[in-house]
Amino acid sequence: MKMLGMNKKLRLAVLTLGIGLAVGFGAVSAADNNETSTLTGDVVEYNTQSGVITATGNVVMTKGDAVMRGAKAVYNSKTQHGQVTGGVVADKGDMHMTCAVFTADGQNHLVATGDVH
Repeated sequence: MKMLGMNKKLRLAVLTLGIGLAVGFGAVSAADNNETSTLTGDVVEYNTQSGVITATGNVVMTKGDAVMRGAKAVYNSKTQHGQVTGGVVADKGDMHMTCAVFTADGQNHLVATGDVH
């Protein structure tokens, strides 16, 4: 397992780490699929065998102009299942959403729960 220390940036151009960031706020164009996703956190772990990425503490994910923040994010690149928890705040363009938990199963099934605004 690879460990990245505090505030290290893990750039994963191949993985769509945004956990549906752009999808959650509207249709994704072909150009969006080519944008690099970034993930930062106090601790970021990536298990190359399982494909599971876990970020904890001050998590920030970006893809294009979409940004999602939370306390913890877990994403499986093989199953495309991901979840962001802990005071989730997401922004894309002029759209804004807050919730306790944001879950994605692929790009077509997204759920925001807990005090969603």
